Amino acid sequence: MKDFMVSVTCVVTKNERVLMVKEGQEHVKGKWDFPGGSMEGSETLEETARREVLEETGFKTEVKNLIGIYFGRSQRTNQLSIDFLVESEIEGKGEKNLDFEDEILEQEFFDFEEVGELELRKKNRSKMIKDFNKGKNIPLDSFDYSQRFKK
Repeated sequence: MKDFMVSVTCVVTKNERVLMVKEGQEHVKGKWDFPGGSMEGSETLEETARREVLEETGFKTEVKNLIGIYFGRSQRTNQLSIDFLVESEIEGKGEKNLDFEDEILEQEFFDFEEVGELELRKKNRSKMIKDFNKGKNIPLDSFDYSQRFKK
């Protein structure tokens, strides 16, 4: 097992509403979250974000900004996690990915105020929404991926 896991969480917006998914995995079943998941192989933040949103919701997205970086623990493995929060906008219409129907029970767009009323997967999701609403971001081009995969 790695010392830590790296994941990307996406605040996906359309018409000033945010896309949320209702989790189907046993350890978080019925809780709401932003689309997202673990980085795979040599993916960049943008590639992970686009893949995860497409897998979980069927929507293609354009990644706009990095909102913040959050540290915590995996709810499933208790492993240290580093979570990158990115902002994305939807491009076109989505189609549900039937390969993920056990993992994602439903998806819905909410007003930002409504998200705080949902039963969220992790406590830090409320902080993420607050950080997003502040409008601050970190330029995506500030990451140098060239060193990441060298031995």
